[in-house]
Amino acid sequence: MDAAAAAAPGAGGPLLLLPPPPAYTEPALDTAYVADASFSPRAMRPLYGATRLLTELLLPREALPPDVLQVTPSGALLVQGPPEEVGGRVLAHYASPVAVAAATLLFAALLPLAGLLFCCARCCCCRRRPPPPPASRRAKRRAACRRAALGLALAAAATAMLFGVVCAFVTNEYMQEGSDALPGRLRVATMDARLYLNNTRRHMSHLLVTNFHELRDNLEHSLNSTGQLMIAGLKNVSNATVLDKVANLTSMLDSAQQDLHMLHNLTHDAHEAARDLDKELRALRARVDALHKRCKDQHACRDALNASAAAADADFSQLAAAAEAAAAGEGGGAAQAALAADHLQSSVRRAEDELRGLARRVDERVARAAPPLRAALDDLGGAVADYDGELGRALANVSRALDRGADPALGHLDALLARYSRYRYYADAGASAALLLVVLLLALGLLYGFCGKAPLPGDALGAYGGEDCCARATGARWLMLAVAAMFLLGSALALAALAHFAAGLAAQQAVCAPLRPAPRPAPLLALADAWLAPPEERAALAAAGGGPPRDGKRLADALAACHRNRSAYAVLGLSARHNAQELLRLADSPEVRARLARLRSALPEDGLRVQLLTAAARQQLVELGRSAGAAAEDAGDAAVALAAAAARADPEALAARLDAVPADGLPAGAGKELRELADDLRGVQRGALAELRRRADALNATAARLRDRLRLGFGDARLAADAAVRQLEAAQRRFDEGGSQLLVQLANTLANEVMQRLDAHLHRVVDLMQASVGACAPLSRAVNASLVAVCDEVLLPVNGWWVGCGLCLVLFIPALILASCLATQYRRPRADQYIPAGPDAEYLYDAYSDRDNIPLARAGGPAEQLQPIMSDQQQQQACALPATSREGKHISLSAGKKRGQRRYHEGYHDNAAGGGGAYEFPSRRDHDARFSDMAPKHWDLPNGAPPPRYLGPEYERPPPYYYPGPGDSAGRR
Repeated sequence: MDAAAAAAPGAGGPLLLLPPPPAYTEPALDTAYVADASFSPRAMRPLYGATRLLTELLLPREALPPDVLQVTPSGALLVQGPPEEVGGRVLAHYASPVAVAAATLLFAALLPLAGLLFCCARCCCCRRRPPPPPASRRAKRRAACRRAALGLALAAAATAMLFGVVCAFVTNEYMQEGSDALPGRLRVATMDARLYLNNTRRHMSHLLVTNFHELRDNLEHSLNSTGQLMIAGLKNVSNATVLDKVANLTSMLDSAQQDLHMLHNLTHDAHEAARDLDKELRALRARVDALHKRCKDQHACRDALNASAAAADADFSQLAAAAEAAAAGEGGGAAQAALAADHLQSSVRRAEDELRGLARRVDERVARAAPPLRAALDDLGGAVADYDGELGRALANVSRALDRGADPALGHLDALLARYSRYRYYADAGASAALLLVVLLLALGLLYGFCGKAPLPGDALGAYGGEDCCARATGARWLMLAVAAMFLLGSALALAALAHFAAGLAAQQAVCAPLRPAPRPAPLLALADAWLAPPEERAALAAAGGGPPRDGKRLADALAACHRNRSAYAVLGLSARHNAQELLRLADSPEVRARLARLRSALPEDGLRVQLLTAAARQQLVELGRSAGAAAEDAGDAAVALAAAAARADPEALAARLDAVPADGLPAGAGKELRELADDLRGVQRGALAELRRRADALNATAARLRDRLRLGFGDARLAADAAVRQLEAAQRRFDEGGSQLLVQLANTLANEVMQRLDAHLHRVVDLMQASVGACAPLSRAVNASLVAVCDEVLLPVNGWWVGCGLCLVLFIPALILASCLATQYRRPRADQYIPAGPDAEYLYDAYSDRDNIPLARAGGPAEQLQPIMSDQQQQQACALPATSREGKHISLSAGKKRGQRRYHEGYHDNAAGGGGAYEFPSRRDHDARFSDMAPKHWDLPNGAPPPRYLGPEYERPPPYYYPGPGDSAGRR
């Protein structure tokens, strides 16, 4: 029979005998978790976003092709197929990263060869004069536009390279900071993981062991008081609970007599107070009448006096007399007599003694049947403790595995970083500095090219610049230095970027992608599942001929459940070996049910023989309700009415109206009497009326207290006694007719409630185990903190470094082309100062240069660009050249490097005797260059003497003429 079958007639619900379940305590856990999973990109968010996008585009979604590796029963990894085939499949699987790596290696191999070819080509043409400037105005504009377009394109490339350089420097610093902090952050995450496991162990033990002990103590206390519980249930079933209220009333009969006597006294005091108030009001009425006669012609005075007379007509003494008559009349005497009788007390005391005797007999029977039940509870607690021990050993194994794997690995990692991290930092910093050098050289070349002036003809020859540093030729020199730096450093930078590329993508695919909470396949996790599986499970997989499951269900589901803050029971997969549903079958075992059946048989054999109330006690209870209850109800109603009437009276307001009557026009002495009457009204407010209100409140409180005691849980004290007598008579008939059946019903109900209490506790344990014990939020935060330390603080800067360096390397190719083309444009001289080469070069000749001091050979240039005389050594070197190498050439020898020095240009002429060429120089070293004739001398006079001077007027100052040069006739042929 279940508890629902034990519903009491008229009770409206199932009977509950046991007290409420215990308030289960919560474990004291250490929640000082310190792992921090936050990450700040620190101004590198765009770069990191581009890096993530590139890695997602390059890396395949699956880490390995299907069925490449298999875990043997011994735990070893086995390659499925020939190594060549497997290698080809893996390379095809990673086609995009392999293509990028191959292109990088090809770039690193070809760049030095291209630089060598470029250098050879430039060196072969290094003595070639720059091309002539454009002759037409349109050609000049076209050349300027070409130079500006090339400069802007190279500036854009250099700006993009500068972004890559900044990214390389910043990510190198972030990489070093992340590497330095990596062991510490991983240790903090490991400490949080240990703390989580310890808290989970403590929580499980508290739930399984401590809470069960609390339940056992609760049930033990209930079994020790089974008799009282059954008597309480018996009263509830038979509607005899009113007997407790009657017993409570009988224990307070003395207090009820005192309340009734106090009620009579308070009513009398209220009557006296009302009588005093009536006397004062009558005196005030007489004075009001006298004043009314004296000031009947004054409207204001008459109205105020009429209001005072109306207030004085209130007869409070009649209300007090009615209250006294209700409490001290015939009803009050009957109430005193009913309270004085002792039939009710003796009858109730005897009934309670009989019920307590029945409870003792039930307790004795239960005490004999309880030891087997207690033993069953002990066995159940032992089974729960054994389950707790199994969970504790499983968690201890996880903790020991964490200690064995984490501590040595972190120590080794710390040693490696302390030994080699600085070398990586300096290498990456050097590579970044090399990129910065290239960008700086390009910037200097563009600066001189944009801001410098066009080179002079002498500056455009020889090397890449002349004597004026603020010229475009200087920019050309800087650009060629940048080209040389790119050719020299490009291969090393490409190899460094490739190393970062391979390390970053491998770590991203092996560590970050599987462990991050993302909907991606995780074959590496599946491989780890199979490797971590028990040997028998690996043997079964090997016997089936298949590899591990491709979805990595065990680890992937564990990580997903942990990130969803599931319990440790769900995250660690404890249901496979330690199924919590086994606990639910413990309470429903046949042994527990058999021992509870003995509790049902613990009943007294003589049944129920209890007389609740005698006839005299019932008569006394009825008289008590009819007399004392009526007196209490009537006194309470009178007190309420009296207090309401006293509250409505307001002499203070009447006094204020009397004070407001103007004194003008009143009879002699009437104004003073009005003021005295107002003061007397205020005195009534503070005196008699206040005393009446206090006594009315006390009367109401006493009547309410007596009324509550006599109501016995019913609505009206007048009817409570009759209703209680009817319920007790019905309970007596129930006891007499089916008392034994009631006891059997109560025993079954008690046994069922014990079973339900055990089952509810075990369901609570299972629900908490599966839902909230060991909530994985701290472990999830530790895992995320580890991933942030590895993937975000280290790998993101690694990938960002190769992205920035790769951007610069990609821009090397257009930068090389643009820089070489722009250097050629920057070396082109101005059109008005261009000196053509070859035998067609013409010179302005001034026959009287020694006298004019005006060298017309450079008439178009500024005066400060005159050429000095070459030294003797320079003349000898120039004359030592063979004739074949001098023919048709225009030689420029530098006379100095300082500002103001100029190159000296010497002409070439044929030698009639030898058919070769010869250079002539001034005979004196100290001859001033301003007075020397730069044209070759063709004199046929002996000893090389100059022709005589003719002083005729027609030869005084002939105009200058053009000298065609020594090879003019041959060149024209």
